[in-house]
Amino acid sequence: MAESLTPYDTGAVAEPKLWQRSRAEALQVMRHGEAEDIGNVDFDDDEGATVATIRVTRDEHGVHTVHIESHRDDLRVIRTPNDIDEVLSQITRERRRTP
Repeated sequence: MAESLTPYDTGAVAEPKLWQRSRAEALQVMRHGEAEDIGNVDFDDDEGATVATIRVTRDEHGVHTVHIESHRDDLRVIRTPNDIDEVLSQITRERRRTP
């Protein structure tokens, strides 16, 4: 019987790879003063090349920020439809105000 390929195998979906796979690994990185590396996740293509690195942080006000580091020239970022609707509404309002 033929082996089924996953979306990771075919390249349809990039495979997530944690930089630290355990709490112990994360603590070791922190001890070496590289805390900015904690929580990073690489997304690799079907050839094992990293497409993007993503990290989510929270500031002192509780606001979360998604950081996306592209490793390719052809990376497209699509936000949720609600965000797109909000941006389009804002553009429409600004166009109406412009003489």
